[in-house]
Amino acid sequence: MSDTPKGSRPGAPGKRIGQRELARQLGVSQSTISAVLNNNPSIRVAEETRQRILDAIRQHHYQPSLVANAVFDRPTRAIGVIYQGGYLQLGIRKLMVLVERIIRRGYLPLIYDLWLGMKGEE
Repeated sequence: MSDTPKGSRPGAPGKRIGQRELARQLGVSQSTISAVLNNNPSIRVAEETRQRILDAIRQHHYQPSLVANAVFDRPTRAIGVIYQGGYLQLGIRKLMVLVERIIRRGYLPLIYDLWLGMKGEE
């Protein structure tokens, strides 16, 4: 269940915001947001602009997207979980606890159900 109120717009308190929306709200380019987030010394950003970006990041509780980072040549922080599901509810509960713990630690869970994979081979 989400704490985000229904109908919230991007950038509203409690709503996850991406770099593109953050850049739009601040009137800067997405590459400027990225340069500040990655502390990229090769891209000059005025100190006032840098501070506005950092303030907005804190205000919106910005978290980088693990999925978006996986597209680039960076460590993905992904953990693969292979299981054989079937209809075992106890197994599903354990899997959900594991997935929640993986996410809480800042990793991206990649789940593969062997049972569904084998079912497709029939």
